[in-house]
Amino acid sequence: MPAKPHDRADERLKDIFVGASVCAWCKEPYRAIHCAGLCRSCYSIKLELRSKYASYLARQAVSKHRDDLWSAEHDLIVAIKMAESAQTDGRTYGNLHEGDGRTISLELEFGFISRRWLHKDLFNHRAYLFECFTPSQRRYLMYLVSRMSLEYRRRNRRSDSVYNTDSLEDVMKGRAWGTYRVEDDVRALKRRNNRGPQASSRSRAQPPVGQV
Repeated sequence: MPAKPHDRADERLKDIFVGASVCAWCKEPYRAIHCAGLCRSCYSIKLELRSKYASYLARQAVSKHRDDLWSAEHDLIVAIKMAESAQTDGRTYGNLHEGDGRTISLELEFGFISRRWLHKDLFNHRAYLFECFTPSQRRYLMYLVSRMSLEYRRRNRRSDSVYNTDSLEDVMKGRAWGTYRVEDDVRALKRRNNRGPQASSRSRAQPPVGQV
């Protein structure tokens, strides 16, 4: 009986994830850190979110009608959802080397890729296709296919966030625990105060976000 080949899948995953400098948001090990512990894509999203939040507060300070806030509110909602999307990727794919290697996870991931590129889920109820792989091989296979998923999600982050029917208040309340809160960012508040004398003069009497 031929000897079973040595399974090096877990070793390869540990080489990729353990000790690597990863983006604090998306956790992708193969993207270089650009600034403030984030890759270039996530850092750009963070800067945009700060800017849109400052613009929203400045507009809110001088607005007399809620309709005047629609554009600024929509831009802020899109920026928040983009930031949440990037951090969700980190929670989902950031620890693949510690996953349980479930077949259902591979079914869902391959189904996502299939729907996006072929517009048809070729793997629905096909989890049994991955039973021939060992758990470590499934983890490695999950890592390989996740690279395509993450690239797709990163390229379509904005378009996926534009179509939104939730209010700003609901979007802010619906953020996952532990994710970045722009309203607590001192730099974002400073940016708001630098918008001009009219905005800064009213900064002490700001109504709650989402209200006029």
